Amino acid sequence: MIKKIDIDNFYNPYTGFKRSDLGKRLARLQRLVKEFDISVLIIIDGWESSGKGYVINDLMRGLDPRSSKVQLVEKPSDQESSKPFLWRFWRKIPKKGDIAIFDRSFYYKAMNDFNISEEELERDITDISAMEKQLFDDNMVIIKFFLNISEETQRERIDELKKDENGSFFLTEEDLYQSDNYNKYLEHFDRILELSNFKFSPWRVVPAENRKLASKYVIGKSVDLIQQGIDIFLARNRKKNSEKRAIIYEDIIGKLDLNLSVSDDFYDDNIKKLQKEARDIALQFYIK
Repeated sequence: MIKKIDIDNFYNPYTGFKRSDLGKRLARLQRLVKEFDISVLIIIDGWESSGKGYVINDLMRGLDPRSSKVQLVEKPSDQESSKPFLWRFWRKIPKKGDIAIFDRSFYYKAMNDFNISEEELERDITDISAMEKQLFDDNMVIIKFFLNISEETQRERIDELKKDENGSFFLTEEDLYQSDNYNKYLEHFDRILELSNFKFSPWRVVPAENRKLASKYVIGKSVDLIQQGIDIFLARNRKKNSEKRAIIYEDIIGKLDLNLSVSDDFYDDNIKKLQKEARDIALQFYIK
C-alpha cells in the first residue's frame, strides 16, 4: 500500500489553501461535532522523523482544547502490559462531542515488532477491526493517516537532529534502528496497512517530504471526512425518523375500522377536544 504511492507525483488538492484557512474550517466543524454529539478520532502514524508532531501541532492550533485532546501512544506500562492490548486505547477514546488526535495508534505493537507471528498479527488486526467497526457504528468518524517519507529524507532529517544541540536528545534507538533498516520496515508497514485498510476506516498515505504540504493535506482531508461523517450521521437520523413515522402510521392509521361511526350529539360535544389532540399529534411529527 505504501509502495504504491508515488511520493514525487502525489496529487494534493489542498496545496492552494492556507493552513490557517483550513484550520478555521476544522474549528467550525468542531462546533458541529459538539452540537450533534458525535465523536472524531484522527490517527497520525508514520515513519520516525516523518513530521507527526508538526502535523499534530497544526491540527490542534485552531481547535477548542475543551473538547479536543492529543493522546500520545508509547510503549505500554507494566500495568497496561498485564491487560489485553486494546485496554489502554479504550481509555483514550474521545467521548461523544469530542475530537481526539492519536500520535501513533492501535497498531503501535504490530508496527514495532518484527518478531510478531502471522497468527498473532492476524488476531490483533481482527481485534482492532472489531473495535474500529464498533466505534464507527456508534457515530464516530475515524480518520487514519500514515506519513510516508523516503529513505533519503529520513536519513537527512536524522542527521540534522544529530548535529542540532537542542534537537539531538529527541533521537531514540528506535529512530536509528528504523533508519538503518528502512527497507525491512517498508515491507512490514506495507503489510500491516494492507491488512488494516478497512472500508469503514481506510488508511490515507500522505507523502511527507514537505511538512507544510503534508499538514495541508491532513487538515484538508480531515475537514472533508468530518463533514462527510456529519452528513452520514444526519442521513441515518432522517432514516430512523422516517421509519419511526412509518411504523406509527401502520400501527395506528392502518388499523382503523372505517365502518365505525358516532352520534351527532357525541360529535358536537367532543369535536373541539379531538381537534386539539389532532393538532398536538401533528406537532409531535413536525418537531421530530
